Amino acid sequence: MEHTDIFSTMDTASQWSPIAFGLLVVGGVLLVLFGRKISKPVVGLSGLVFGGLMGLAISDLLGLGQLLFVVVLAASVVSCVVAMLLFRIWMSLSCTLVLALAAPALVLAWTGTPPPEDPRLDLSQPPPTQSKELWQAVRAFVDDQKLATESWWNDLPGGLKRTVVVATGVAAVGGLLVGLLMPMTGSALISSLLGAWMILWGLPGLTRSLLPSASGYLPSTPRQSVIALGLITLSGIVIQWTLWRRRTDSD
Repeated sequence: MEHTDIFSTMDTASQWSPIAFGLLVVGGVLLVLFGRKISKPVVGLSGLVFGGLMGLAISDLLGLGQLLFVVVLAASVVSCVVAMLLFRIWMSLSCTLVLALAAPALVLAWTGTPPPEDPRLDLSQPPPTQSKELWQAVRAFVDDQKLATESWWNDLPGGLKRTVVVATGVAAVGGLLVGLLMPMTGSALISSLLGAWMILWGLPGLTRSLLPSASGYLPSTPRQSVIALGLITLSGIVIQWTLWRRRTDSD
């Protein structure tokens, strides 16, 4: 059954190989079980990536083409160190961002609202070879996505808009508080949520490839997918708290 909602990519990526689907499922299971344990290295890695992106943006803004590598490297290292030192704050920001993104997506999936259309890439043009060309291509894609999202948002009913805004605000505040007050619990929450999403994304394709007769046991509607996501996330939090709990949550 093909969905036209936010979970549609779970069932329509039929061109993916079973290995790719399997990696998604295995990665999701590892996040659900061990996300809390690997949270600090992941925070450092995310700081590294964030710093690299910021360095790329700064280089483009200031026209530092010849110093691009140095600026990106320096920003990556500084951001990684800051993220590790300010683990609680970084985890709070991560919880806020993940939950603020997940809440509206789940609301839209529950109501069966299709997501905005992705802008089509122009494959007739040769791929960019210079860093400046690459950055310009990324900016053009982001601008196209922004226009498509604004058009999609304007077409939504007023009541659904209010629900999405309220859900996003509540989730963002909740994530901020959980990340600040209970950072390790916050890491279990977002790792379980992301892991559950990966499992539900990869499992349909893997099942169709290896065991088609079992496809009927998988979620077949958007609401069933949302319920499954919630149950897997909750189970992951409980499992991680049981396996990796400490006397305090002050780390």
